[in-house]
Amino acid sequence: MLQQPLAASDAPLDTEYKDRRLQLTHNLGISLDTAKLLALFHREMKDLLNVAGIHFVNHDAGLDIAIAKRAVHSCQYQLKLEQEDLGTVVFSRATRFHEKELALLEYFMTHLLYPLRNALLYHKALRMAERDPLTGMRNRVAMVNSLKREIALAKRHNDFLSLLVIDIDKFKQVNDTYGHIAGDQILRQVAETIMETVRQTDMSFRYGGEEFVVVLSKTNLEGAYVIADRLRQLVEHNVVTYKEQELRVTISVGATQLTEEDNLNAFFDRADQALYRAKNNGRNRVECAG
Repeated sequence: MLQQPLAASDAPLDTEYKDRRLQLTHNLGISLDTAKLLALFHREMKDLLNVAGIHFVNHDAGLDIAIAKRAVHSCQYQLKLEQEDLGTVVFSRATRFHEKELALLEYFMTHLLYPLRNALLYHKALRMAERDPLTGMRNRVAMVNSLKREIALAKRHNDFLSLLVIDIDKFKQVNDTYGHIAGDQILRQVAETIMETVRQTDMSFRYGGEEFVVVLSKTNLEGAYVIADRLRQLVEHNVVTYKEQELRVTISVGATQLTEEDNLNAFFDRADQALYRAKNNGRNRVECAG
């Protein structure tokens, strides 16, 4: 386990590697991107100690970063700074680490801790900015960013990609009749149903108000319909208890599949138009747009 501050026994290393330490500290201070930070540190350790790969994990931040391929021999550290857990890092290479090499590795790691904590704080701030506080889902900003990336990947690899746009039926009546607290409970329940039903490879978002979006990777329109109708049925049978009253809602869903000609706006608009057809055709239904 690696913790600050530097021990007195590190003083000779501090003298011997002063220039290298200063340059590394400068380089690490430039970026707030965790992956780039670890890549910079890997480059230095590869040159100094022939480190082949670095694997960093921080479950709280949702980070699992592998820099280069893992080799046969490894050493692992739980990184802490002022009692704050920063994550776990594994260094690997083709040959065993000797005691003096581990001491040198640990010495340089002490100069990684503060930049790493800053990067993690920045990552956390970005995640919070893309998170809907009521439902815990990612928000509209995150949806746009993710959808751009998924469209590009699907086209590059010639994969299927489908989109669901979901709206809670007559949600205004719920708020008008039972109040916004009841409405919030229903929003949370619908969001939870969506997140629990879609696959781990799919992405779900609160688009705004009572509207949700699900991006279905490697899924054609037929598969999208199956998932959408399963969601519709689950929501229909959900019960939200509010002030001893049982509240039920339904959803309408528009589904579409990515085409080669689509950009983000065309893709989304087609699913949105399918949603409007579902609403106009009686609600509590799924409509598809080819």
